[in-house]
Amino acid sequence: MERLDHIAFLLPDTQILALWERLLARKPTHEEVLESQGLKVYSFQIGAVRIDLMEPLPEAGIEQPSAPSPETNLHHIAFYTEQIEEETQRLKEVGYVPLMESPVQVGMGQEGILLRRPDGLLIELVRFG
Repeated sequence: MERLDHIAFLLPDTQILALWERLLARKPTHEEVLESQGLKVYSFQIGAVRIDLMEPLPEAGIEQPSAPSPETNLHHIAFYTEQIEEETQRLKEVGYVPLMESPVQVGMGQEGILLRRPDGLLIELVRFG
């Protein structure tokens, strides 16, 4: 893994978006609808790391993601790597479970794969696709 890429939180309602805007003293730097995942994503760039707020789209009819940490709505932590396949294999060998067969488009020009850590935390490996 080369660097921390982003930290993603579920956005249960748009009032939480306003709290993040006040905390960070800025509006999102990027917004994107990911139809295939049933999400609208609001992104804040903070230095080299991005904070993504994921709002489920109710009309999408897609099973919505659940947050491993309901107290904070933390969904996943993403790490950037050009070697997704090799890193996925390495993580499998130490107990992580991939939640998909291969990388998928995850927005902002990236593709990624989610893995569940033994304690339930989701880790995403991303690269530019």
